Amino acid sequence: MLQFMRRMIALRRQHKAFGRGSFEFLRPDNRTILAYTRRYKGEIILVIANLSRFVQPAELDLSEFNGRIPVEMIGRTEFPPIGDLPYFITLGPHSFYWFKLEPQAEPIKAGRAGAVASRPQLPQLNLEDKWNTLLQQEYLFSLASDILPPFLAEQRWYRGKAMDLTTSRLIDWCKLGTSFYLTFLKVQYGTGEEETYVLPMKIAEGNPARSLAEEIPDSVIAALKTRRGDGILYDALMDRASCDIFFSAIGDGRSFRSAKAGSLRARPTALFEEITGSDTPCATVRKLAVEQSNTSIIIGESFILKFYRKLEEGKNPDVEMGLFLTEKSRFTGIARVAGTIVYRDESGAESTVAMLQEYIANQGDGWSYTLAELDQYFRRASARQARGEEAPLSELPLMELADRQPPVVISEITGAYMESVRILGRRTAEFHLALAGDKKNPDFKPERSSRIYTEQLSETLSREVQGSLALLAAKITELPDAVHRQADRVLLQGPSLLGRISDLAGIGEDLGQLIRHHGDYHLGQVLRTIDNDFILLDFEGEPLRPLVDRRRKGSPLKDVAGMIRSFHYAIHSDLPTSAEGDGEGPQLPGWRRAWYESMSAVFVREYFATAGEAPFLPAAGTGLILESFLLEKVFYELKYELNNRPDWVTIPLAGILDIIDRQKPAGE
Repeated sequence: MLQFMRRMIALRRQHKAFGRGSFEFLRPDNRTILAYTRRYKGEIILVIANLSRFVQPAELDLSEFNGRIPVEMIGRTEFPPIGDLPYFITLGPHSFYWFKLEPQAEPIKAGRAGAVASRPQLPQLNLEDKWNTLLQQEYLFSLASDILPPFLAEQRWYRGKAMDLTTSRLIDWCKLGTSFYLTFLKVQYGTGEEETYVLPMKIAEGNPARSLAEEIPDSVIAALKTRRGDGILYDALMDRASCDIFFSAIGDGRSFRSAKAGSLRARPTALFEEITGSDTPCATVRKLAVEQSNTSIIIGESFILKFYRKLEEGKNPDVEMGLFLTEKSRFTGIARVAGTIVYRDESGAESTVAMLQEYIANQGDGWSYTLAELDQYFRRASARQARGEEAPLSELPLMELADRQPPVVISEITGAYMESVRILGRRTAEFHLALAGDKKNPDFKPERSSRIYTEQLSETLSREVQGSLALLAAKITELPDAVHRQADRVLLQGPSLLGRISDLAGIGEDLGQLIRHHGDYHLGQVLRTIDNDFILLDFEGEPLRPLVDRRRKGSPLKDVAGMIRSFHYAIHSDLPTSAEGDGEGPQLPGWRRAWYESMSAVFVREYFATAGEAPFLPAAGTGLILESFLLEKVFYELKYELNNRPDWVTIPLAGILDIIDRQKPAGE
């Protein structure tokens, strides 16, 4: 009895509708039955109590909630859906029910036209009894080994596509709502490496199942069959009702027990009420078009729920930095964090499952904006070239170029975009200043660089460059003939490049303070706001690197180098096939280079002007340090393109040659 009372108290604490929600009595014909509803931020709770010492029947007019499913909150038992007719229920002597009225499945449209016909036939799972038997022992092996791996292989966020999956098993799960489970699938590859993926799964039957299968076919995992009828198992993140459960769980700070002695804890930040206000969460729900290592759902055009598909033990740098910038700094160039969902396994190890942020209305990311502006730039540059005007080019190193004003002609034909680059440089410096502003938090407190650190950094960069050069030498015969000259020159200059990187070791303690930084900074990681400013996002770092590496402090000039490389990719993105550019876009090699030079210089100039004398800036050798990070980034790109998009290899090759052409001997 004591445990039951504790459970009830915990439920009341977890659901704010009990204490803050609106209060409305229902009027059943049976006067011994007390019934009322409480509503708060989209959550609806129905309370029914029998005031008599005898068993009592009751009919309730619940037509307002037609289609919703009453879920008994103590045992999470699902009752039949509410229809047009009065809802009949029987209560024992002095008994009561707490129901949460959950909406039935409603798809978030994200499927492609014709996707049903293009997919192979769905696997089928036969359940002997009701839907809630899905995760009973007799079905676990088939679900984990036969049903889920084919679905996993089709998902963009799955990182193991190039690996041989040998085994998979469900290691834990939580029930969150009506036929709604959050499951954890561990997969093992032939190499012995293991990964764990988080799969929110939900069951639908009847008409809702048919509607989901038609509207979001790519999210359907399997067909299900029981004695009651047919249904489907699908990705619950594509269901509006599931997003509502995640949202309200964060707002109420709920905890859920898992099947294997673990737990799922949803927690709001101190700013949750300020960020969310009185909005009803799931008025509209849509999936963000871009999906990489996570899935992002926009809720009510006011919030964004980012769901991390791959489970990684430890502090998620995206959440960690988002929380720090939300709660501990005055930096406004981010989407503030409203809450998190964390999984804790039976050993006590914690991993972030989801983060809720405010959604900031925007005009798209910096990459899309840049490509659109480049269309205008190319037209204007073509007209200038047709009149015999030559592009203003320079061979100066980047740091010297940043000390000069951009050519007037480039300022004229880039229009407002150059001012946007200035703003971006300013916001980037402000971002780094905010990250370096806490002297007490050990996870963010700046650290002094040392001679040993700089020497190790030089060695690490040298190994990465050597690996990329070796790969280029091995694959040069597979490349298009037009890029052989570029590749030969890069290979010939390899020793010189490695020598420049080895010069980095001589910087010693002058590298500047080591701070937390973005780690994967490029034009796709910034959003252009309605008022033409920028906000920064996605602080996860390079997703293929271990979590501990992505949380490591370093020089923020790595972020500066990442953005410069993004400018270079943008100006060449329409020339994916050769050094001469066999694409359909305008060639204009001189004008391309002039744009890249000017945008990089403007960005760097504004960054350093805003950062001022910040201790994280180098005391000496700034040009060499920035060049070294540019080489690290461009050789990483070279390796990626050689392995994945050989037709694009001309872009990093051109970037390497540009660095070579601008080099000055160390010390000049």
